[in-house]
Amino acid sequence: MRNDQDFERLLREALDRKGAPAPFSVDVADRVMARVAVLGVPPRTEMSVRQFGRWAAAAAVVGAALTAGVVWQGPNVASALSGLLHTAVDAAGAAAKLATPAGSLAATFGRVALALVASARTLVQPLEPLQPLAHVMLAAIATVMLSVTTFIVGRDVRSRITDKERA
Repeated sequence: MRNDQDFERLLREALDRKGAPAPFSVDVADRVMARVAVLGVPPRTEMSVRQFGRWAAAAAVVGAALTAGVVWQGPNVASALSGLLHTAVDAAGAAAKLATPAGSLAATFGRVALALVASARTLVQPLEPLQPLAHVMLAAIATVMLSVTTFIVGRDVRSRITDKERA
């Protein structure tokens, strides 16, 4: 394109065709499928028993080395049991010291819960005459939800059955 006017005209025509089908064929499926056929199936290399054995042996050696290092550097059985016994004794002592404050805290929570229930009962008592209406509204809402769910599930199942019949 050495002429700017020709280029502008070509560009305007291309922009005017926006959204229209291409003026030439764009089907490359045959060429691609022929190339895929030439390439063939991808190579599949499976692990042989010998290779699996080598990997298992290497993993076992590494595991044994790690276990030996832990045993070599770790505490002996006597010191481990001693530490465990000291920890259990300390935990029992801490639990005994905290039993009284925990009991009083639980009693306080109980009193607070009773006060909240009493105040909620005071707020709800004037609404008791509306209880039958609330039951009717809950039943109506449940019915509407069940109907909508049934409609949607039926529509989805019907479309799957239709798709299977077409296939």
